[in-house]
Amino acid sequence: MSLFLQFAELNDALAATTKKLEKRAFIADYLRSLPIDDAGRAALWLSGSPFAETDPRKLNIGASILSKTVAQLAIAAPEALSAAYRRYGDFGSAASDLLYGHAPNTATLTLADIESTFSALADAR
Repeated sequence: MSLFLQFAELNDALAATTKKLEKRAFIADYLRSLPIDDAGRAALWLSGSPFAETDPRKLNIGASILSKTVAQLAIAAPEALSAAYRRYGDFGSAASDLLYGHAPNTATLTLADIESTFSALADAR
């Protein structure tokens, strides 16, 4: 079972470089370190999709739900998220700023957990 933390760290490393060969090396090293099932999950998500092209499901998660969720997890007013978004111009960076320090002390979330959550979100109405 692979931890989601390593996937997040890979994405941070990818965002920190503009060098294509370096990005390719990061991804290759990461995928090689994973069991086959987790490598498939990670490769799919790195392509920007929660589901395979043949899977018709959609997450149907909009900015409003994401904003409310981040504000609730960060124990922050919605205005704080708006201010962080204006500061960074990017929702992910704004969310990271607000959520910093609110993460659990131990990493237990796995790629399989994320896959299950994506499925549950797609099934929810």
